[in-house]
Amino acid sequence: MPLDPLTRVRGVVHVHSTLSDGSGSPEEIVAAAVAAGLDFVVLTDHNNFDAKPLEGFGDTSVLTIVGTEISNHGGHLIALGLSAPSHRFSGNGLDALRDVTSLGGTTFAAHPDSPRADLGWTDWTLPGGWGLEVVNGDSQWRRAGWLHAVGATLRYPVHPVRALLGLTRRPAILERWDALLTDREVPAIAGADAHGAFRPSTLSLPLPSYDAVFATVQNYVLLDGPLTGHSERDIEAVVTALARGRSYVGVGGLADPSGFSLVAERDGQQWHMGDRVPAEAPVTVRVAGALPHNSEIRLLRDGVEFLTGPAPLETQVDAQGVYRAEVTLPGWDMPWILSNPLYFFDKDTHTARAAASALPQPPRATPDVLLDRFDGDSTFDVIGNDTTSIAGPAIAPAEGLAGSGAGHLAFSLGIPGDDHPSPFAALGSYTPRDFSQRRGLTLWARSNNTHRFWLQVRDRNPTGYDGVENWVTSIKATPDWQPITVPFDALRSNDPGTDGQLDLDAVVAIVLLADLGTHAPGGDVKLWVDDLGIY
Repeated sequence: MPLDPLTRVRGVVHVHSTLSDGSGSPEEIVAAAVAAGLDFVVLTDHNNFDAKPLEGFGDTSVLTIVGTEISNHGGHLIALGLSAPSHRFSGNGLDALRDVTSLGGTTFAAHPDSPRADLGWTDWTLPGGWGLEVVNGDSQWRRAGWLHAVGATLRYPVHPVRALLGLTRRPAILERWDALLTDREVPAIAGADAHGAFRPSTLSLPLPSYDAVFATVQNYVLLDGPLTGHSERDIEAVVTALARGRSYVGVGGLADPSGFSLVAERDGQQWHMGDRVPAEAPVTVRVAGALPHNSEIRLLRDGVEFLTGPAPLETQVDAQGVYRAEVTLPGWDMPWILSNPLYFFDKDTHTARAAASALPQPPRATPDVLLDRFDGDSTFDVIGNDTTSIAGPAIAPAEGLAGSGAGHLAFSLGIPGDDHPSPFAALGSYTPRDFSQRRGLTLWARSNNTHRFWLQVRDRNPTGYDGVENWVTSIKATPDWQPITVPFDALRSNDPGTDGQLDLDAVVAIVLLADLGTHAPGGDVKLWVDDLGIY
């Protein structure tokens, strides 16, 4: 029996449906989760929330949570627990973290150690409290190699789960996880990365099935009580526990991990995985539960093994550090159980580690010169492609700050087609400027809903398209006026074939742009900007 009074709920995170690149419908995935005996399943289709109407219990016993997998320049983020945004994500990791946080969600780096370069995580210095997939189904088979993958395919019709287990290896990402844990709390999960089909190239094989993947590796979430059947309440409980690290990864295809416990105890008080344990006095760390007699427990402090043995394992600790446990079974390189840590530190260290998880404040600068007040004599104009509907002029009198004029872009984005594959709407100034010795732009912006737009600074570059190179970042506008600072060093080039140098003495345009990267076709979008400056 577990050492703690908490309820364990079993589920999988990171599942793709036909709403992105999966082979099964959301309804079929939920049915597979029911067949696998799961308590919850988290759908994470790429960059969309189209499955949101199915969130909750529906007419099944499985809690369906709808998140997304966000594509960024430095890797992918699994986001869950958030409401559907009214805008698209920008591709910048820090933007994504801020957006997900503002929408009430939490994030985990997906398949961080994938052997495929375009799938691995590279943004290791990204600030914030994001967690980590320490097990990822897709990365497991890729690391196993083609010979083992072929063998698993041959065994799959007879023993699907055993075939998948044969592809598992000790995750290479565990050392990186321990390194991150030295500075801050990093919750860990298993990502099924289930697609319902295997695609080694253009060929698609209807395996592994969702059922088989769901039966192989799961997340065991520790809750104060059973799921209530109230969808919103239960979603919040599961997501909060995952974000806190109050969970562990179990390879249920090997043996039932539901009885595992890792606790710290002192004077009748008990702490659980993900908890901050005050280091005012020694504590007793205990690892036990309904574990196979031949299992071996490894207790690690700051990533270094310091105690091993069969269950139950108990020791008194007084050294501050990050304590986590692994449980292995004979003959398997892949740990059967990977716990989230206990954080045993003094108060000041806990405070410092919490600060290391905080998102930095956006940059703020005071302009040295105002480039445009948008009061009649403005260099800005609005343009759009033929299928995009533009409403109103570039200047909206009396709609700016303190009743002044404002730059104005109102549009309904066109539908892409063969003749117009890239619909857009833009508010731009095409006046040459010399920004040498300057560090960035400032402006005020608001919109009729929360939206993201591209801010482009274009410079002359003979190797760029039409002799121009586009340097871009994403800005976020809300219904309230907000000051925005854009450092020039935050801009990225849209053209990797150029020299990669923003020539500030040769700026030819400043453009606020909406396209399919920021908005879906249609809609009624309005943007106001004022007091464009430079510092």
